[in-house]
Amino acid sequence: MSSVLSIVDERRPDMIILIETWLDESEKFEIKGYKPYRNDRRTSNGGGVLIAVKEHLEPITKKVSMTKGNLESLWITLNNKRHKIKIGAVYIPKENIGRNKLEEAFKEIEKEVELGIIGDFQTMVVGDTNSKIESEGESVGGKIQKEMVERLNFTITNETDKCQGKWTRIEGECKSRLDYVMTCERAENSIISMQIDEAKIWTPCRLKKQNGEIRQIYSDHTAIMVECNWTIGECGKKKQQYTRHGPAEMKRFEEMLKDKKFKEVLNNAKEGMSRRYEQWSEMVAQAYENAGKKVTPRNGQSKEERLLNQKYKNLRKIQNQQGEDKNLTEEIQKVKEEILEAEGRRINNTVVRAVQEMKKKNGGIDQAKFWEIHKKITQRRRETQTTSIKDKEGNRKDDKQEVLKVYKEFYEELLTPKEYTTERGKQQERLIAENFEEIIKTATKQKPMEITTMTINRIIEKLKKRKAPDREQWRNEMLIGGGTEIEEHLRIIFNQISNGEEIPQAWQQVKIKSIHKKGSTLEMNNRRGIFITNVVSKVWEKVLLERMNQTMKIDINQNGGQKGRGTLDNLMAILSIQQMAKHRETYIVFADAKKCFDRLWLKDCIKDLKDAGVREAEARQVFKLNKKCQIIIDTPVGSTQEIEIGEIVKQGTVLGPQLCCASTMMVNKVGPGIVTSMAPGLQVNALAYVDDIAGAGSKLAAENTLKALKEMEETKKFTFSTSKTKILHIGKKKNEEELSFELREGMVRECQEYKYLGTWLNQKGNFSRQLQEIEQRAGKIAGVINCHGQKAISMELATKLFLYTETGTNSIFGDVELWPALTKTDWESLESIHTSNIKKFLGLPVTTPSWGVLAETGIWPIKATINYKRLMVLHNIVNGKERLAKTIVESQMTRKYDEESWYSATWRIAEKLKIPGELRGLPKSNWKRQVKEATRKEIQEEVRREIKTKKKLRFLTNFEEKTYLNVNTQADANLLLRVRLNMIKAKANYGDKGTCRFCSKEEESTEHLGECEEIDAEKVTVDEIKSGNQESLKKVVRRYRMVEKMLQVEEKGGDAIYGKSRN
Repeated sequence: MSSVLSIVDERRPDMIILIETWLDESEKFEIKGYKPYRNDRRTSNGGGVLIAVKEHLEPITKKVSMTKGNLESLWITLNNKRHKIKIGAVYIPKENIGRNKLEEAFKEIEKEVELGIIGDFQTMVVGDTNSKIESEGESVGGKIQKEMVERLNFTITNETDKCQGKWTRIEGECKSRLDYVMTCERAENSIISMQIDEAKIWTPCRLKKQNGEIRQIYSDHTAIMVECNWTIGECGKKKQQYTRHGPAEMKRFEEMLKDKKFKEVLNNAKEGMSRRYEQWSEMVAQAYENAGKKVTPRNGQSKEERLLNQKYKNLRKIQNQQGEDKNLTEEIQKVKEEILEAEGRRINNTVVRAVQEMKKKNGGIDQAKFWEIHKKITQRRRETQTTSIKDKEGNRKDDKQEVLKVYKEFYEELLTPKEYTTERGKQQERLIAENFEEIIKTATKQKPMEITTMTINRIIEKLKKRKAPDREQWRNEMLIGGGTEIEEHLRIIFNQISNGEEIPQAWQQVKIKSIHKKGSTLEMNNRRGIFITNVVSKVWEKVLLERMNQTMKIDINQNGGQKGRGTLDNLMAILSIQQMAKHRETYIVFADAKKCFDRLWLKDCIKDLKDAGVREAEARQVFKLNKKCQIIIDTPVGSTQEIEIGEIVKQGTVLGPQLCCASTMMVNKVGPGIVTSMAPGLQVNALAYVDDIAGAGSKLAAENTLKALKEMEETKKFTFSTSKTKILHIGKKKNEEELSFELREGMVRECQEYKYLGTWLNQKGNFSRQLQEIEQRAGKIAGVINCHGQKAISMELATKLFLYTETGTNSIFGDVELWPALTKTDWESLESIHTSNIKKFLGLPVTTPSWGVLAETGIWPIKATINYKRLMVLHNIVNGKERLAKTIVESQMTRKYDEESWYSATWRIAEKLKIPGELRGLPKSNWKRQVKEATRKEIQEEVRREIKTKKKLRFLTNFEEKTYLNVNTQADANLLLRVRLNMIKAKANYGDKGTCRFCSKEEESTEHLGECEEIDAEKVTVDEIKSGNQESLKKVVRRYRMVEKMLQVEEKGGDAIYGKSRN
């Protein structure tokens, strides 16, 4: 090891990873200035692994796990809250151990990596897998390794341009590649370079005397050096204070705003609007800061935890002073258990509170809300600071100034309005300019809006807290806490603008937060710009929107950004058309406008707003808000210089979606008619959801849709992406000619499947692809729920089940309630996914009776859950305002002969449940109560039938959540479930009628093992197994814990029995 120490002393890396250390547990090994973490070999076959980090990194470094055997691994994390990194050192001693053991070894690696990804860690795996992955001579282990890498979406850095050198094992003339660096995408983008030391300059060696000469014998494996752009920062910094604004502070702030000077500044006619607003804004911001209280942030623990931790420290001090004491040791252990229980309760309460807040705000949890709750529980994730970026030519830039230049040029080019070059285009620009001038001329003659404090109050009450500050560092909290005084100030400002004053210059100042969407983080096209606009200007936008909504009528086929409408309308229309396609040939054209928001033509959008019914005076105010923009781009390396752009539609603003929706909906007016006849008297035009367009119907309707898209490119400055604009031909016949069409970017062609608003549609008109998507989604969400559950410690099981039932099922099975009809196979697939998830949370075998698991947890079968949601959707549609979904459903209600329609399938559910009463006009609460009661009754009856017919369910009584799942640890609850569901390894539970292995009497059943004389633990009766009494269940746990130990010894063929001696 001396050569290792000399190399380290010269290179001084931040981290050292050693594979095949050959260290025994008894051997000492130190590196000055480093903290080593070891996984030493236990047998002569082992190699041992070691990771050492510099001492200044020790406070944020944690050894998380290690394995021995077929895989020797050691995993550490570095976490300073801002940056989270997970490193794994792995060693697979031999490849000839057989395919099954190799798969197990790589599965262990995959499991740790997935935990890292779920925990939001940049994950890197380094080590010797003894596997070859070259195209020539790829080994069994190499194939398994490559499969794992593909599943994880990992990169083998050895195979990238960043890697210099190839051979990681050189022994004489024999060269091979057995050592690898494998990384997740975020970690890979942080790697600057990787060097394989084929020259063995930095490779460890030992000195050996041969023939009178001292020779250097190098390790057959070469050293690998990886340089990463990870900035961990200094550790142990003093916590910075922040300004808190509680109820008392906000009351003080409101009192400060009563000073006359605020209104005097706003009414000073000698100054221009921008100057007045600037002075007022600075004064309010200063008052807000002065009203706050400086506090030091706590570490997130509850008061109970802090007191217990202090008690634990005091007891340890006493123990150090007095020495070992049995009573004191027991008390310390008890306090440690209490700390874990308190931590579990805190985490569980955080989860419950997050879900309840979300339900209260949104009236329920929809498909997208699970990930919002996940972020709320884990707190807002910071984007990994990948500072490098590629320019237009594909050259990688690492220098700060060059990176800022790339960002500035990209957004400047993207946002600068484009002008037509064709004669027709120029003519269209002149026409729009004339229309726009007419709008402005009319607006000047109209009476300005009169804004009241009542309107402003209504808007401020709906503002959300904890949103990003604007460029002036204003937050929504300043408006929410400013009370009636701030409302009066805003009334003055808004009425001045309404009466012709200029827009404050501060409202033109925008910060663009450039965030990564998907794909490589080095590509600028994979980034999205979020516009963070002035906080006060957003309130003005909402005032405008409220006034515009009084006259604006957006087409019923455009359901994005419209109150009371949503994806439900578009999906119901498209899925109904897909259902009809079983009886007639159907084409669906899906179109996606490329960088739609960034390239909208502002004056054309203003004209479309006016055509939608918006008064010219309000349309002019919308134009003034977007006329000019001073932008800075917030990048991982800092902010760019200011860019001035004219006439753009700001993405992420209040009015942005309305401008986009009004523009995209013109698809039904610019070209030939796009009409689909869904039933006698029911015709549907092309559908839109903000910038997503879908036109469905006959071949002629599809061709007309494509012509309309081309017309929008030529007259409205749209560009449709050919990678996302596709034609789906449902029910296509063999050898039938494909439909194609040329747009600006190239040819639009047919596809076999398409994902529309989160739902996969295919040529066969079934949901097979969507079921695969649901299964993948279920695995990902289950992993996240497991992660949160494990953090809850003592409340692990309760947290998992609560998160799954309250949010997980909606996210996994979202929109299934809109499928017109489901086949028996569809239901079986969905039910399998549902019960498999619950079994995973409970730690039960896949063979556990599904109805037994549902009966014990009180969780509804997924069919009952989806049917309940269908009936609630039906009530909402029938009793709601006019919308596309209501038009479709009411048409289906008049066609009772159409048994395949969504309404017919849904009403059959209501009839089966025997729900009485007329649906139309019935209060939602009454309908909800009737549906829930009828559904619970049906589930209870099904459970009783299953209990009567299934022997394994003989200990169960009814369908309800059992309290023992929430008051016992995960291990105890798991054992109780297996006992009550007859899943312990008694012979009778697996079809074997043989005699008891302990007393040789009667059959070996769960009941008999509870009373067997040869088991040295208090006997348990069947009534006690069935009981919900906690004391009885504790007896059951003690008894069957002993039973399982004895069965385990028997299976291994051992003589020792954890009980009485045998005859």
